[in-house]
Amino acid sequence: MVVNRGQPASLFRNRGVMQQGAPRRMGNWLQIRLKAKGGNIHGVGAKITVKTGTPTMPRDVQVGGGHASGHLGWTHVGVGTSERAQIRVQWPNGDWSHPYRVFANQFVVIEEGAAAARYWYPEE
Repeated sequence: MVVNRGQPASLFRNRGVMQQGAPRRMGNWLQIRLKAKGGNIHGVGAKITVKTGTPTMPRDVQVGGGHASGHLGWTHVGVGTSERAQIRVQWPNGDWSHPYRVFANQFVVIEEGAAAARYWYPEE
């Protein structure tokens, strides 16, 4: 979504790549939410690393991001054709989490100090 100053907002949807007349999915993904201990419950300042084979994709948990914008909540990571990934978190206090092995195309919640990550499913 793009908010246009003085104009209606624009909504864009990635429908994938057209292949032989039909859309093809672009790839797999993860949505990650942190639950930290103490007053910083969203883990602002944490560093998330997602590893799929050799590549490692880093993400920083932060608030803000540009003029009149902000971002907090689920952290999106595209994992391409990988069906599994390993997630590690460096919490704001410098401690590292366990390595969590997860399946792609999932919402994953990681609580500080937990031995395992858990999947989150939206209510239907």
